Amino acid sequence: MPHPLQTHFDHVSALLRELETALVNDQGFQNSRNLFNEYLESNELELALHLVCDALLEQPHNKPSATALRFIADVHKAMDLQDDCVEKLLAL
Repeated sequence: MPHPLQTHFDHVSALLRELETALVNDQGFQNSRNLFNEYLESNELELALHLVCDALLEQPHNKPSATALRFIADVHKAMDLQDDCVEKLLAL
């Protein structure tokens, strides 16, 4: 019998994979991509999301696409995380 939260976990994982695709051309993220994938494989979804935020915030001259920002916001919402990552990225 699957875990009761498996559907939610699968949803968040899918959002993170879509975020990864949206960042395919972002050089800052590409430098962190291997660690991002390790986090996903280890089911460390929150760490994967924070890694993305940190990588993008380290490049203030390169604002992420609207699509990437939407996925970041969607993952935060799905995980019920309250931080200022999205607001900081919007301010870039």
